[in-house]
Amino acid sequence: MKLGLSRRVRRLEQVSTDHTGLRPHSEPWFAFWEDKLYRLMAGENIGNVMIPIAVTDRMIHGPEPDRQASKAHPASPDVKHW
Repeated sequence: MKLGLSRRVRRLEQVSTDHTGLRPHSEPWFAFWEDKLYRLMAGENIGNVMIPIAVTDRMIHGPEPDRQASKAHPASPDVKHW
């Protein structure tokens, strides 16, 4: 019985982290990938890696609204939202 439980726990751990060992979309995960992206943009050879699209989206659009609720700024009156 104990073997079955530890096997299930290992499976859950495998799906809850990626190859970096970090939980996807967590703050440490974003920090890891943002560092990689900045180093790549600075011209450093970081190897053959694929930067997750969520990281580039976050850099372009900022954190998700629920993550920045405490830092929310009112929208500019001249900004149109589609």
